[in-house]
Amino acid sequence: MRRHGWIASWVVMIAAVALAAAGSCRAEGEVVARPAPGPGVEDQYDKLLGNILGPMVGAPAAGVSNPLGSAGGGAAAPGAQLSAEEWARRLVGNPQEGADTYGAVLATWLQSNPEALGALLEGEGQTPDEATLLRLLEGLPLGNPGGEPLLAIPKVYKAICAPLYKAHGEDLAFYKTLTPRARLVMTAYLGTLGKGDAMRALLGSLTTAEREALATPVGFVVGDTLEAERSRELLPLMIWAWKDEATRHGGDYPIMICWELQRACRGLGDVQVLRAEVLPWAEEVLGARDGGRDRDWALAALILGYQAAGDNAKAVERGGYWLEEGKKRAEGSYPLHRSAFYLGAAKSSTDYAGAADLFRKLIREAQGTWGEPAQVELLKLAQAHRDLTDVELMSAKFGAVMPARLSAQVGWGQSVVRKLTVQGSAAFRVAGASCDLPGARVEVGARQLSSGSRQEITVTLGALEQAGEHDGTVTLETNDPEHGRLAVPMHVEVASPLKVTPGSFFFGFVKPGETKTCTVTVTGAVAFHVKEVEVDKPELVKVTTTGRGDGSWLLVVDLCPPNATGVIEGNICARIANGAEEARMLIPYFANVMP
Repeated sequence: MRRHGWIASWVVMIAAVALAAAGSCRAEGEVVARPAPGPGVEDQYDKLLGNILGPMVGAPAAGVSNPLGSAGGGAAAPGAQLSAEEWARRLVGNPQEGADTYGAVLATWLQSNPEALGALLEGEGQTPDEATLLRLLEGLPLGNPGGEPLLAIPKVYKAICAPLYKAHGEDLAFYKTLTPRARLVMTAYLGTLGKGDAMRALLGSLTTAEREALATPVGFVVGDTLEAERSRELLPLMIWAWKDEATRHGGDYPIMICWELQRACRGLGDVQVLRAEVLPWAEEVLGARDGGRDRDWALAALILGYQAAGDNAKAVERGGYWLEEGKKRAEGSYPLHRSAFYLGAAKSSTDYAGAADLFRKLIREAQGTWGEPAQVELLKLAQAHRDLTDVELMSAKFGAVMPARLSAQVGWGQSVVRKLTVQGSAAFRVAGASCDLPGARVEVGARQLSSGSRQEITVTLGALEQAGEHDGTVTLETNDPEHGRLAVPMHVEVASPLKVTPGSFFFGFVKPGETKTCTVTVTGAVAFHVKEVEVDKPELVKVTTTGRGDGSWLLVVDLCPPNATGVIEGNICARIANGAEEARMLIPYFANVMP
């Protein structure tokens, strides 16, 4: 039962501890000796245990990674100086020490290495002796720290349960000799095989004292395990297990499971089981108990269940009836906000005015928890029905703008289109937007309502004819009093329309006093001409420019080096004109004067 955190609330961590322990508890203080090993089983079990613990104590088993590094963060683990085999013997000889030291670590290891145990079992070359399997079965976690179902690590459990089932089938007499813990695991495993009669009988064999010793609602454990299989064929067994446990407990338990029952049916798309097993149950328990805060979940489940079954009218009728009854029963202690929200959603298609009234009331009473979703639905209704008024009841609050900065790299003459997404509360909206870059056009998209509001802002820059870097700001006008104006920086780099081939004047090695010539060609995507050039070291470098018929320009450079040796380098600056626009282009030159 994920919503109520059943698994997380019980002995998840000590589950792994039992793998190291010499026995297990039926009831507090009553220790059951571990199964008597056959020939060689003690060594086999100890070896398996050593292989499992090896990565955690500095002696890794082949193919198994150490999830904790150096015993989890640099500090040496207790017993890290021991070999895996030595640690296994020590653990078996003193199980409490091992339990205190490595229980939680082993649970984490099993969770992060779901296939490792199966590989270790296979690595033995044969199926372990039954006594070894039972000891492993007794020690594996019934859940994990995240509160997941019993078979949260299915490959681990099934690697142990499958050989036992192969040997004993549905021999309930054998399974009933197991400890309550092992019996519960085998019960769930039988359920995953679809063995309903055997599962029910074995679960029923657990006495009240044994159930209390396990410290968990065992039927919910089995039900959650079956749900994890995601099988429509197992859905009736899953529901039976939940109902059986809820009935045994009585009180508010039957009303407590309604949400889980409808969620499982809807998740698997089984409308038939929903109609037959869940809706009648929910109707009955809603009439039998107040249910406290769980009544809100149960009534919401009933409304959603009728809708999933294709009967929206029934969802509205029964939801409205039980909502009024619930107000009388709960006497205001536990508000039925969830139920009111789903009832409003169900009424939206047939009685939008009534739905709007429900949402307005919910906004005023529930504020953020259910008020914000109700505000979203009320605004959606107003979009579809223009006669609705008084629809923006919550304050507008800015959430985020993404990305926080716009940037673009484009070629000369290319346009730029960039988008922003602005999020906020349901009532938040962007009323206007602008950009201070030349020729910019900004469009504000329609407000999209989901979990809050969302708007897309489109910024378009026309073809930029000036090469270089351009910086500007996109300004958003909003209805949030605290964020009335939002500024988003925008940076655009426009590549030059001109190309120089090659990119420099490279003279290479030149003898002292020897004149050498290099040329480059300047081409462009636009009409241009070279107005003039400036050079570094004009006494050494002479430049001639010539326009060509194809629109390109040829730059010829004559280098007249001195008699002295050394490196000569600098830049030639060409002033390029394109109509009224001018740009400067730097072209480097290099020579090495050597005798």
